[in-house]
Amino acid sequence: ELSDVKEIHNQLIKDAIDDSRKKAEMVAEAMGKVLVGIDNINVENEYNRRFFNNSDQLDSNFSHALGERHSISNELKAPVCVETETVETVWIVD
Repeated sequence: ELSDVKEIHNQLIKDAIDDSRKKAEMVAEAMGKVLVGIDNINVENEYNRRFFNNSDQLDSNFSHALGERHSISNELKAPVCVETETVETVWIVD
């Protein structure tokens, strides 16, 4: 299934570039121009990892009453991972 993840990832990048092309064509047409190619493509990845914190959902007085036991239990929880990828495409217009 790892290959599926790579295939999906590659397809998402292709879809982002295709979407960018369609939008660039619309803008170029409004200016009376046409797209002639790609000048640059930049793919950036951001990966964030944080631990779930129950105190965000608890009343502050209740969280304070739980004290150290509450903090330790939060550290044992699985991290929540968020991955964001940005595809920036610069088109050449003539």
